[in-house]
Amino acid sequence: MSFRKAPTRVSATIGGKEIILETGRVATQAHGSVTIQCGGTVVLVTVCSQPLDFDRGFFPLTVEYSERMYAAGRIPGSFFRREIGRPSERETLVSRLIDRPIRPLFPKGLPEDVQVLASVISSDQENESDVLSITAASAAVMLSPLPFAEAVAGGRIGRINGQFILNPTVKEMAESDLNIVFAASADALVMVEGEATFVPEDVIIDALEWGRKEIQPLVEAQVKLRELAGKAKMAFTPQEDDAALLARIEELAAGAGLEAAMRVPEKMARKDARKLVKEKIVEALKADPTYGEDEKALSSVGDIIGHIEKKVVRKRILDEGTRIDGRDTKTVRPIEIQPGILPRAHGSALFTRGETQSLTTVTLGTKTEKSQIQNKAKAFALLRTKLYDLEQQKAHDAEAELRKSQVGTGDRSEKIRTYNFPQGRVTDHRINLTLYKLDKIMNGDIQEIIDACIAADQAAKLAKMNEN
Repeated sequence: MSFRKAPTRVSATIGGKEIILETGRVATQAHGSVTIQCGGTVVLVTVCSQPLDFDRGFFPLTVEYSERMYAAGRIPGSFFRREIGRPSERETLVSRLIDRPIRPLFPKGLPEDVQVLASVISSDQENESDVLSITAASAAVMLSPLPFAEAVAGGRIGRINGQFILNPTVKEMAESDLNIVFAASADALVMVEGEATFVPEDVIIDALEWGRKEIQPLVEAQVKLRELAGKAKMAFTPQEDDAALLARIEELAAGAGLEAAMRVPEKMARKDARKLVKEKIVEALKADPTYGEDEKALSSVGDIIGHIEKKVVRKRILDEGTRIDGRDTKTVRPIEIQPGILPRAHGSALFTRGETQSLTTVTLGTKTEKSQIQNKAKAFALLRTKLYDLEQQKAHDAEAELRKSQVGTGDRSEKIRTYNFPQGRVTDHRINLTLYKLDKIMNGDIQEIIDACIAADQAAKLAKMNEN
């Protein structure tokens, strides 16, 4: 006698392909589980949660995407090294693709530790598993007792001969001049990431609007699956902000000189001034009989001050046309580029923009040094040759802050550099790029791209000189 119910299955046709969502066959003890299938590619996504023992000050959502060589019928070269070690760069990046569209849809203050696991259990080496995982993750959370705003579906947009293609195959992507991964709800885009080969902006806009409309059957399928097999949602009432506490901290911030602190143009000096303001506010609250013993109120001071700082900076930009470092809205930070800064490196460049710096070096190897890797990114079992390796070193920040290793942080700049490498005999070399972030005030992706392109151009010139 079986205690299991018959699995529930719904399907939708997207880009001329049938995508099947199923629940109730496997992982039935998880709070939510879904298998999604397109062709011979199948991904299992499970969702589990447990109540938090204490407020951690953030929403502890963990998303892990994993690929195994068995899914494509292959045995890895070294099982322990390739299958049990830390996640690959591809797995880390896809985990982030899943996380970004679903995280904002959980209600603020949800006291649950949530884990979303996506496992590729079959791969036909034609249909990509990353966008399927986004949809399946949304569907699994929709089925679970966790409160969730609305269903989202993931898709990839390609373009061949001027025609948009939704969820193109691996072979089709080789001919596409567009590669956009997106997630959309019933009425809006939730997440966008992609690359293109010099495609006009209006084409990108048209592609996103087209993709959002085409993906709607998958959103509707999730809603239908929820109606057929969803679990009762847990009771949860979002906590409202304490208006009295917010008003009190705004009053104290004005008296402690927060606005003046936010007008200090230098980053480090401004940081010290803001820290002093916060200390004054905390001391004043501790002396206030209403909040002096309220640990929750005292612990929320940092978040509230951050909210006030944003309002102050925004008001200053709108009213005075002046940004936080004193620039107007049209002036860019001073830019300085110094190529060839290192005498022995094949290529190097130091890029400085305002208070942010990055140093990039390029090393050329011979054709025989090209690395063959077992690539699980496009098709698990295919061997491909890497034209160049990209490594990003730990930041040497003036703030001396400890930072976690950012796996895959060079992925976006790697995509754009691919189109900048010269074709022909220069690509017979193996190229290694190393990025050093020296001082950082804002996101440095743009300067890293410029810096690496300059360094790579130097290396290319050097390679041509050697050939001659």
